[in-house]
Amino acid sequence: FSFLLTSRGEILKIYHDSSEDRNLLSIKRGFADMLGCKLHHKHENLTLHSERSVIDSVNLEENLTLDFKHHDNFNPYQGMRPLPPVSSFTDFDIPHVKAHSKDRLTFTRKRGSTKPTQRPQNITEVITSNIQTPHNARNQHYKDDNINEVIKSSLECMRKEPEKGSHQLSICFKTLVLALERLSINELKNVLDCYLLLPFPKNCSRRADQNHIADALGSLKSEHTVGELSRILIGDKSSERIVDRILTTIAASDIVPSSDLMDVMRKACMNTDTRFTRETRHTYCFALGGFIKNLNQNNNIAEANVNIGYLHDAIGLHDPWAFRMKRSLMSERECIEHDLEKVVLLETLGNAGMYSSFEYIVSHINSTNSQWVKRAGVFALRTFEDEKTLDALHMVAISDEEETVRYEAMLQYQLHPLSLHALNTSTSTAHDVGKRSILEKSLEFKLEAPGVDWRKEIGSKSMGASFGLIMENLLDLKVCK
Repeated sequence: FSFLLTSRGEILKIYHDSSEDRNLLSIKRGFADMLGCKLHHKHENLTLHSERSVIDSVNLEENLTLDFKHHDNFNPYQGMRPLPPVSSFTDFDIPHVKAHSKDRLTFTRKRGSTKPTQRPQNITEVITSNIQTPHNARNQHYKDDNINEVIKSSLECMRKEPEKGSHQLSICFKTLVLALERLSINELKNVLDCYLLLPFPKNCSRRADQNHIADALGSLKSEHTVGELSRILIGDKSSERIVDRILTTIAASDIVPSSDLMDVMRKACMNTDTRFTRETRHTYCFALGGFIKNLNQNNNIAEANVNIGYLHDAIGLHDPWAFRMKRSLMSERECIEHDLEKVVLLETLGNAGMYSSFEYIVSHINSTNSQWVKRAGVFALRTFEDEKTLDALHMVAISDEEETVRYEAMLQYQLHPLSLHALNTSTSTAHDVGKRSILEKSLEFKLEAPGVDWRKEIGSKSMGASFGLIMENLLDLKVCK
């Protein structure tokens, strides 16, 4: 690595080997840029040596000012429960930060050379004005010989790190994702086929590599990623373990799915694809809801409405009379399975977050329904920010007969952006009283211990933090004779 330096301290050209590692090349660029900044500065003072005709010294002077200001519309309480904190933000202005530095570079000696200065041989010339890495460097493809080494070294690095995670594990994973993003569509297909379309490996290292490649596939942002996702998810050779891992990764991603990918997701969610177990099918549904939200946010509203319509038909509106009649003919196991399907579909509608689902969700928050279906319906309203949703949450929070449902509704009510005040956060209630007459042989009470909802604020509104905890006491005290 070498560069051409002018008498003013400007670096116009750099020279490096064509096979130079890009990360190492970026580091060298940075060092050269730092030298150029010191030699060529707007506040510089150069002293020229009269006999040697070189720069004898460079005096630099820099001033830095940081002003901490926030936008006028900044809301430090966004998304926070509006209960009174134990300590509020204090009002104080953050002072301006000012720094002043002086540097001096001094010429020490001049060394003679027996050979004339020549441009290095077998190098690639890059012309740049400020030594910055080209913006299209991320889109350049690796050579076939190098890409396998990058992937193997990244996977080996991740295998050596603890399963619970580490900083180095994150670095290696990002390197793996970056390497896969730079591949062409055919190269990516070959890599995925090599690692993912294989039977369950008995070797622990091979299994770990499969998991890491699956996670990386779900994190890719390249244009041809969607097509590869469809191919892996629909492929007969794809194992359920890998499919479930990919679905978990992409469930909360911002990928804009294609029509083919949406067909794959919808068929698996609606139980038309019988290759997978119920748990994997539920994961398909959760990811389907996230994809519908992505379609709606990217103005593909027509396709989003078509797919949300399938979910509306599957869950239907809650009919209390039909629910009681059907429930009376079910066994306990059938009731659990029926409720589980409703919970999954409600969670899917919540992930989609489309206002056309509001009536379907609210209909299932009915007093005749089971408590965990009602809780799932309340949680599905978390993305609805209109006043109609606020009124529905308020009604459930004060009138539902189930304590767990009221508590969930209270939390979602407090998180609603239109909520002006918190509900009474105490969970201490006196209900389910048994015999109260003094003429009976015994008195029997069920007392529920109160819960705790605590929050503290530190710093100021412009620069601070808020933290807290919610503790629900499930201990009940039964008093009887």
